[in-house]
Amino acid sequence: RFQNRALSSFTANTPAQRYALEFSTRYADTFDEVLKTGRCALFVGKPGTGKTHLAAGISLRIMRQHNHRVLFTTVMRAIRGIKSTWRNGSDETENEAIAHLVLPDLLILDEVGVQYGSETEGLILFDILNERYENRRPTLLLSNLGLDEVRKYRWGARV
Repeated sequence: RFQNRALSSFTANTPAQRYALEFSTRYADTFDEVLKTGRCALFVGKPGTGKTHLAAGISLRIMRQHNHRVLFTTVMRAIRGIKSTWRNGSDETENEAIAHLVLPDLLILDEVGVQYGSETEGLILFDILNERYENRRPTLLLSNLGLDEVRKYRWGARV
């Protein structure tokens, strides 16, 4: 649905949306520098404010202008992919599934906070973010939760 959403097609109606568009444009345009530091970002806001459109626009610009690899997925899909390796006869190991999320130059995780919030899910998400942090791989997190609610997750300096 958002595959071809460009930053140039985003309509910023509020000061917050204008700031988000400016930030997104700067983040995408300077992605080679972002990649050197591994700088992550968190987009929070109510549904319909443009978080996914902006993230898709960042992704499109990074792939087209900088030729970098981007993976855009939901937290639930990422967790399900890792959990699926736990069953007997899985074609993929847990480490391979995690590597799939760690290797892209940019990982965009949408719907942060929609998952059930179990300890296992928290550990999986922490493991993904920590490996990306240690390898200076930027991650964009998108959430409909408020900033205070997102802070309950224990990611520390990783985001």
